[in-house]
Amino acid sequence: MIAAGATELTVADRDVVTAEALELATKLGLPIKKVIRTELQESELEQKLISRILAPPEKRLLEKLFQPISIGTMRVKNRLALSPMMTNYAAEDGSVTERLKAYYQARARGGVGLIIVGATFVHPSGRGFSNQLGIHQDGLIDGLRGFVETVHKWGAKIAVQLHHAGRQTYEELTGMPLLAPSPIPCPLCRGLPVEMTKKDIKRIINAFGEAAHRAKEAGFDAVEIHGGHGYLVSQFFSRFSNNRTDEYGGSLENRARFPLEVLRGIRQKVGDQYPVTYRINSEEFVPGGVTIEESKTLALLLAGQGIDLLNVSGGVYASAYAFIQPAALPRGFYVKNAHSIKQAVGSKVPVMVVGRIKDPVLAAETINSGKADMIAVGRALLADPDFPRKVEQGNTQEIRKCIACLRCGDRVFEDQPIWCLVNPMAGREWRYDLDKKADKIKRILIIGGGPGGLEAARVAALRGHRVFLYERSRELGGWLKV
Repeated sequence: MIAAGATELTVADRDVVTAEALELATKLGLPIKKVIRTELQESELEQKLISRILAPPEKRLLEKLFQPISIGTMRVKNRLALSPMMTNYAAEDGSVTERLKAYYQARARGGVGLIIVGATFVHPSGRGFSNQLGIHQDGLIDGLRGFVETVHKWGAKIAVQLHHAGRQTYEELTGMPLLAPSPIPCPLCRGLPVEMTKKDIKRIINAFGEAAHRAKEAGFDAVEIHGGHGYLVSQFFSRFSNNRTDEYGGSLENRARFPLEVLRGIRQKVGDQYPVTYRINSEEFVPGGVTIEESKTLALLLAGQGIDLLNVSGGVYASAYAFIQPAALPRGFYVKNAHSIKQAVGSKVPVMVVGRIKDPVLAAETINSGKADMIAVGRALLADPDFPRKVEQGNTQEIRKCIACLRCGDRVFEDQPIWCLVNPMAGREWRYDLDKKADKIKRILIIGGGPGGLEAARVAALRGHRVFLYERSRELGGWLKV
């Protein structure tokens, strides 16, 4: 029993303590003094509970990240997802490459619960990048199936994001006129699109449905509609890009018609039991762009039509800083908006949030406070594929941290394969196997403890060599110390 007015719970050597007492002490916020040995009741459940309560506060906080969650009929082992990012690792015809498979396999092996493959084009008119993955024709299914199997063997679930660039691309890439709800150029891409006819709209809705069917045939666990970042689906919903006067423009209900018809078109092809998620733009940060109040209404409409998860992000090409946030913007940039959307939809549908959430404590606090149900981690998993495993094992100090340098984002807008400034293996996993030990162990001397010398020493040690690193100054890091 805990006495009224108690200020702490002291568990001394050989004291008998129940799990209920420790649970109550935790709820009351009483500090629990660490003990060397206690006589516990025999229940295995109680011993596990007591072990959890006596664990360091940070460890208890992080436990929530590794609780499973259901997204429709899909069960995901933890609350961490690889955010859908464009990699430009596919072949020029949109097919799967060994480079692409190895990149995603490394993240699956690192312990992430769900992988969302970014921006996969559903129709040639919506291609946005030279080496973008495609799902626009049946001939791609076999390659996609092998890709899915590579991820599944590590226990991760995998979804594919269905994408049409709309006006945010170039005719040189698509080989055909740009399609958009209205003939308004993207301020960045500048090409003048043609206003989609009713026939065009039906054709693209059908392309989304057919792509979803191919995804299901290939073994993907879910599909995600890319309704964010100023691409075609979000172009219809935003006054920034839609000034139509028919049933697809004007009122919010009319502007939501195309996103909802895309969802219904997918459901007709894959059924009601197949998980479908939606990346939603919570704000666009441009004049006339989507506001959080509008996105909350759209979220409710999507929830009413049976969407299985809302993936909260924001920004368009004209406000690219908002979806690839620089270091100047706060971490957890979209947590507040995700919370607003979660409050709007209630328990109808789980909410995922993205936006510089690379600190595991911030991720756990976001989940524990009920502001979101899942965390989408993007650049942090580019920098360190083993981020989830290191957090789960309590080795957070070993995480290779994203520094928000934006080099990966720059490469995307340059239409080049992405790189990572702090992880030279990113995108090169298919060429090098650092788990394989060298055939002949050598003594290796490395002179200079700057970034290059340190990385060379790390890789050599991983290969099993005996490494000697010499640095003339008193500190390692080279010019990175400046």
